[in-house]
Amino acid sequence: MKTSLIAILLVLSLTANGVLWHRMTALENRVGEFPLGQHMGVLQRYADKLWIAGETGNWELAKFYQHEMEETAEAVIDAHVMDEGFPVSKTMSTMLPDALDSVKAALNAKDRDLFRSRYTSLVATCNACHGAANHAFIRVAVPTGPSAFWNQDFTPTTTN
Repeated sequence: MKTSLIAILLVLSLTANGVLWHRMTALENRVGEFPLGQHMGVLQRYADKLWIAGETGNWELAKFYQHEMEETAEAVIDAHVMDEGFPVSKTMSTMLPDALDSVKAALNAKDRDLFRSRYTSLVATCNACHGAANHAFIRVAVPTGPSAFWNQDFTPTTTN
């Protein structure tokens, strides 16, 4: 009787370990599927909108897009992304948060000149990371004016 119980427990234990191993392997494989390009594209789009909102003096909208950039960066950082052997998440975690915090301070101050300076530094940070990742051919630029393709009104609203 004791031997049968031990055998049953052993089979259950091996089955449970097999299921856990299978699930762990599936999770490890999914980590490699992180859509890095999509997240970078979202960061770029938010950065454009951040610039236009800041340039029009819509500080609340600019803060919104700065926060969206923070959240997107956090998703990349938390995913522990390696791309072609380069530690994207680790590198981003050492570079981007400080640059975004710097922009946030300028937005809180509602200082357009400070915002322009900090945003330019943010762009330089993005390009430095791209260079470190051997993707220097991806160059972010400070927008030169509002783009005609936006379907969004960036002017501040007036509240009574």
